[in-house]
Amino acid sequence: MARGKTSGQSTFRGAQASLWIELCAMDPLMGPEAHSEWMRYWRRVKVEETAAARQEVGAQTFIPATDLGQTGNPSLADGRQLFVTDLIRERDVCYDNRN
Repeated sequence: MARGKTSGQSTFRGAQASLWIELCAMDPLMGPEAHSEWMRYWRRVKVEETAAARQEVGAQTFIPATDLGQTGNPSLADGRQLFVTDLIRERDVCYDNRN
């Protein structure tokens, strides 16, 4: 998904054509509050969008890729923990608001 510009339908068609899809999305690392100035101009991709794309298209199609561990970014372990924490928070919000 090119910075969130690819529709779910075209992503799904790509997956059906046996394409592998790289999701480049890390909520705390992009957008106006990003830790690196050059990433502050990017659109913030919320963890909900990433989770929805994986659920809609199927997790088996996605390749996990990351810039974590690069100079100026959190370590791989710290970044993955941020992502998992966001996913758990989203799950809890959905669970709390299910009615």
